Amino acid sequence: MKPTRMCVACRQRFFKQDLIRLSKSNQTVEIDYNKKNDSRAIYVCKNDDCINKLKKTKAILRIFRVDVDENFYENLKNSI
Repeated sequence: MKPTRMCVACRQRFFKQDLIRLSKSNQTVEIDYNKKNDSRAIYVCKNDDCINKLKKTKAILRIFRVDVDENFYENLKNSI
């Protein structure tokens, strides 16, 4: 059985490989392309709607207690 994770924006479950993994390390949030960082992580869908909702609800700040700038969201959209 394939592992599933929940998108923090839309709260729906998807297969792990269908989501983008964001990890926190040393008070910075980064896109975990390899999905191997040994740190706390959240998952978000690979679509603009969920990324916009992630930004609007400030979920990264609420979960990780780290604020990210506008460029982070642009990089996240470009990684789709």
